[in-house]
Amino acid sequence: ELAYFGAKVIHPQCLGPVMAAQIPLRIRNTMQPELPGTLIGADSVDQTSIAQPVRGVSSSDGLALLTVEGTGMIGVPGTAQRVFAALHSAGVSVVMISQGSSEHSICSVVREEQVALGQQALQRAFQMELAAGAIQRIQIEPGISVLAAVGDGMTGMPGIAARLFQSLAQARINVRAIAQGSSERSISVALGSGDSHKALRAIHAGFWLSPQTLSVAMIGPGNVGAELLQQLQDTLPELMQRRGLDIRIRAIANSRRMLLADPVVDLEQWQAQFDSHAQPLDLEQLREHLQVAHLPHAVIVDCSASDALADHYSNWLQAGIHIVTPNKHAGSGDWERYQQIQSQARRQGVSYHYETTVGAGLPVIQTLR
Repeated sequence: ELAYFGAKVIHPQCLGPVMAAQIPLRIRNTMQPELPGTLIGADSVDQTSIAQPVRGVSSSDGLALLTVEGTGMIGVPGTAQRVFAALHSAGVSVVMISQGSSEHSICSVVREEQVALGQQALQRAFQMELAAGAIQRIQIEPGISVLAAVGDGMTGMPGIAARLFQSLAQARINVRAIAQGSSERSISVALGSGDSHKALRAIHAGFWLSPQTLSVAMIGPGNVGAELLQQLQDTLPELMQRRGLDIRIRAIANSRRMLLADPVVDLEQWQAQFDSHAQPLDLEQLREHLQVAHLPHAVIVDCSASDALADHYSNWLQAGIHIVTPNKHAGSGDWERYQQIQSQARRQGVSYHYETTVGAGLPVIQTLR
């Protein structure tokens, strides 16, 4: 599966003779030959498959969706055979297949350069059904990528699909088609090519194959914000090592100016960089900078005391941005605004975490709860 879906270290067809002869295959890194590499074989599955059922995620780009849809397909034997016979006769290779139990449609993923040829072949094969309205349409959608999550530990393990789709949903990635083999060793999803890199990172992080990457903007670098930046500077290596959190501070802003950095702000010199390179504050530009395609999760940390800034929370949550704040205004101001913030957080599946203190730093909200 990994070889087929883009892991170019090995060609998928070379594994046939190796598997037949039960010869273990070890893949080594030519740039780091001292590392043990990856062992693939009949006896290579160990107890780590239980803790880490998905062992790899790969993608294949340059694909397109080819969908045959119509009420006249329901309960009619041989429709799928006709679809694939027509594609075969046209020399169109099918990468992935998806069909609902209603039999109302059959979706095939094919190479983008072959999709028009496949559509023409299907239009010829179903010419009579199209004319009679039994098949409503044969449509194509270019710009598709297929991601495959693969692992021996997936077999018989409940919750793998839920975890995968939750990871994609939290990264606000729309899935166009789904396929899973009966062996349960892989799950394939088709999605827009523009989301491919973001989806790879989200799935990797969801199964802890790589660190959980957060694109973070800090608003309000006053006493509280500056102290938080200092704490992050001191603990980022530990958070990466122990928690698998890759926290990237990519923007710092106050009420008038903002510092945008790519890839990250140098936390040791953030004040000097802010003084010399900050530009006029533009919250929409800050949001666009924060939400980049290759980083799956965006977080705004609002350490200000601005009531006007709290007015933007609902829009940020709607855009899929998580919010962490000690700002009292959103939680103690207008009731309708507070309800809208909570509603957007639930609807979009993002987090809105808030806490404030009083007196000698006593936590108020959690205490009242």
